[in-house]
Amino acid sequence: MDELKIFSLNARGLRNDKKRRELFHWLKRYHHGKQNFVMLQETHSMQSDENIWKSEWGGDIAFSHGSNNSRGVAILFPSNLDTIKVSNIKSDNEGRTLCIDIDN
Repeated sequence: MDELKIFSLNARGLRNDKKRRELFHWLKRYHHGKQNFVMLQETHSMQSDENIWKSEWGGDIAFSHGSNNSRGVAILFPSNLDTIKVSNIKSDNEGRTLCIDIDN
């Protein structure tokens, strides 16, 4: 990865399977989601969603869960993390903040 790129988006809820898959497809296709970190807010995610969402994204995702109808943030990691190492992930218990430490 030559340069670090970050894309941020208010997802307004991703519990709907079709909406989430379409968003992931759009991010990968038009915003090079496989090469950028993608920061999502208002995911409305829950711990039970993690494996399904990671599978659909095709890479790792860090979560801070809210409830199934509010809050929640996530960071979608690029697949080519060859020169960047995620060393620490910090989140709150309310689904409002998520921080990662990265090193290269």
